[in-house]
Amino acid sequence: MWKCKSCSESHENSFDSCWKCGTGRDGTPPTEEVSTTFEEVSTTGATSIAPEGTINKVVKVVLKGGLLGLLSGDAHHTLSAAIAKENRDGWRVVQVIPDDSGNLFLIVVRFLLLLVTCLLYTTANGYWVIVERFPKQDK
Repeated sequence: MWKCKSCSESHENSFDSCWKCGTGRDGTPPTEEVSTTFEEVSTTGATSIAPEGTINKVVKVVLKGGLLGLLSGDAHHTLSAAIAKENRDGWRVVQVIPDDSGNLFLIVVRFLLLLVTCLLYTTANGYWVIVERFPKQDK
């Protein structure tokens, strides 16, 4: 485990940057170099205004399965890149929730999709990322 030097959030050793503020493990500020072109990240459109005046948004990070999932990268990098993109856009991460959808029907559909694509692709569980930001004050 390591603690962020900027916001004091605790992280597992597998993360290279803070999921909350984007600061690097060594204390470097968030960079703009992370690629923002991901097909696997989509916004659910569930934006709301919390009672405290903050604006909340839910972002779904979908991971790939099958051989393409194995070759395209790991889940930690995909999640870190999605969080870094939201941080650059002015959003602050509130919570990361693993998407543990795994009922029998979904398992069968994923298996059939894997067979149809000759073991190349299937969907995989991902993450729900809850982000917030304060509305800009009119001057």
